[in-house]
Amino acid sequence: MDKMSESMFMPEKAAIYIRVSTDEQNPKNELEDCIQLCKTRGWKIEGIYEDKGISAYKDKSKQVNKQILMEKARKGEIKHIVVWAIDRWTRKGGVELLTELNILLSYGCQLHSVKEQWLDELNIPGEIGVHVRNFLTGIVGWIAKLESIKISERVKASIAFKKAKSEGKVGRPTIEKKKGNKIIKEIVRLREKERMSFGQIAKKLKIGKTTAYEKYIAFKKGD
Repeated sequence: MDKMSESMFMPEKAAIYIRVSTDEQNPKNELEDCIQLCKTRGWKIEGIYEDKGISAYKDKSKQVNKQILMEKARKGEIKHIVVWAIDRWTRKGGVELLTELNILLSYGCQLHSVKEQWLDELNIPGEIGVHVRNFLTGIVGWIAKLESIKISERVKASIAFKKAKSEGKVGRPTIEKKKGNKIIKEIVRLREKERMSFGQIAKKLKIGKTTAYEKYIAFKKGD
């Protein structure tokens, strides 16, 4: 049997990628699930790669073993990468996931997830697969943009509400405002019904004469 014939019957090589943050549990169970998937598919496990104590949100340069796997895929040393869940590979959203899928597939390597086996449906080879993933990338990007706009609007609304609340424009009147309104009403009553001078009003309410005058004028102007 020549080498070409032998290669046709050799199992394809797969690598398992495990990523564990410092606050996550031991990945032993996840690893066993990944190994079982490889056995079920008939793939030979080339190696197990683990990035510890980092987050998939962080800079790619810190995900050392992930970058090693990308390079192995580029060289054609592996045909499959298996993760327990997509968020072990990336948590930066659908656009990055689909972008990296396109890169891996251009190398002839597929990404698989134990928890999200629908990912296999995106491993379509050739030009058709590229079009499908590009289409999905556009949709995911559009959804992400809408979500970003919604978040921005919620933040702006929250800031506006807090500002209005601090200025006493929403919610129940503050004690100070209630007290102020009561004094103004009393100034108006004493001035218009009791015919008191501002000096007399100030003495009775224990406030400044100027204050009594200004509050009365402001009330009459509707401020």
